[in-house]
Amino acid sequence: MCACRAFTEDMYFNQEDGIPHFYTDISNSRQINPALLAYHMEGEALKFPEVNSAKLGDLSFENRVMHGNLQLTLENGEIIYVTI
Repeated sequence: MCACRAFTEDMYFNQEDGIPHFYTDISNSRQINPALLAYHMEGEALKFPEVNSAKLGDLSFENRVMHGNLQLTLENGEIIYVTI
């Protein structure tokens, strides 16, 4: 199982894990830094011990909605594609 959508202070049991929402605010697409967002999302996926690599691609924003694909390579070589 892999979860990649958790912002800091979202999870009552661990306030420090997650994506720093206020640094990667997607409410205004002119201010989005795709590289920074990818860095954080890929980093969160890599916290799972079964995940060897994570790559966010095809990132786009439309009406404040983020779309993209997250490719996860597991330790057994299996590749999982997650549509965002």
